[in-house]
Amino acid sequence: MSFERKVQNLCIPNKNTAIDKSLTLWKGRLSKRQYLPLKALKFGIKTFELCESMWCFLVYTGKSTVLQSSLITPDTPKTAAIVLELLEPLFGRGHTLWLDNFFNSPELARKLNIEHSTDSVGTLKLNTKDVPKEAKDKKLEKQEITARHSGSVTVLKWRDKRNVTMASTYHSADAQRVSNKGKQSPCA
Repeated sequence: MSFERKVQNLCIPNKNTAIDKSLTLWKGRLSKRQYLPLKALKFGIKTFELCESMWCFLVYTGKSTVLQSSLITPDTPKTAAIVLELLEPLFGRGHTLWLDNFFNSPELARKLNIEHSTDSVGTLKLNTKDVPKEAKDKKLEKQEITARHSGSVTVLKWRDKRNVTMASTYHSADAQRVSNKGKQSPCA
């Protein structure tokens, strides 16, 4: 039995889980070793992981990385395919997936929510396909928020020190006052 199957038999994932990239240090010879000059560990084995006790993971082997999920079609973006591959065993169980902007897109959020009963939340790159034009183009002042909805997906953009954009099927566009280090936010 593989390591991954043993972990899946022993652990029950939390309702809030995340998918992220990881680099495991490797100094020996290996054809699939990655070089990432901006990381502290520059050489290693790159993996994509469902970050709940390494409940599920995928070793990146370049363009030859094998994705076996039946949910993946030829037109599925590679990052969305990785998410579908890793999360497939948890579909329909009421999980909320937290993503960074490498993986997240409004299209993926919609697919996870509608087809697989899984909520998703995460930061979003503004140049990602299907980001509403209003969110891309609107210039915001500090503490200003804009939100756009498309079915179950909410795309929020706000400005603190810089613009932050996120897509969520878990949150609405409601804003509340919160205290940050004793300061009150003017957000209402």
